[in-house]
Amino acid sequence: MTLIVDGNNLVNASYFISKSRNELATQEETIENVVSIFKTQIAKLKRDFFTDKVYIAWDGRNGSKWRKEILPEYKANRNKEGKEDLFECLNQCRELEENNNFLFDTFEGDDVVYALCRAIDNDEKIIISADKDFLQVIQEGLASKLFNQISKQYREIPEISSIIEKSICGDSADNLKGVKNKGPAFVKKFVKRQVFLNEQEKEVFEKHKLVIGLRNNPYKNELLELVKKQLTNS
Repeated sequence: MTLIVDGNNLVNASYFISKSRNELATQEETIENVVSIFKTQIAKLKRDFFTDKVYIAWDGRNGSKWRKEILPEYKANRNKEGKEDLFECLNQCRELEENNNFLFDTFEGDDVVYALCRAIDNDEKIIISADKDFLQVIQEGLASKLFNQISKQYREIPEISSIIEKSICGDSADNLKGVKNKGPAFVKKFVKRQVFLNEQEKEVFEKHKLVIGLRNNPYKNELLELVKKQLTNS
């Protein structure tokens, strides 16, 4: 069994756990606590899943560039001010599990997870993340399960394509508005071809689908080769 961990998601979760435990902690104390929680979580995952094969995917600094060129509003809601301690937590956690870290400057962590799932054969793959974006990887058959480390539960895999649903309904986490006035009820009818989008709505839908679908990354094969090379050398 191989665990593929969404590193940024796990650090963010560790950060908010630390803050909830001690809001008055100094920046140094917060960083120390987050790193400790992160290490504990990784060790627990190894124990609970009875495996040492744990690969951690991280966001590259310029990973979202091509998506922002298509949709400038993509992740524009991410406020970086006042989060210097969180960024330092990320830096220090990336130095842990050094041989198992997968970080590439021009790729987002989601793309790295997707590449790892493509690259690893002949083993059950479980993605560790609270992010529902990875439902598409399970639906595509590249991994078997998505485990939410916060709720300690596996995500239920919907029948409807998560790419289609998010492309129409939007995603507030990534600042994607979706198709105006179209929600889950419309999506259910849309996939059955009972309702349709007009030309303007189609344009919005196609742009969102391109950005959301990990298989649509125009550089995915280049990333796959980078991942395979690192797996060989690790």
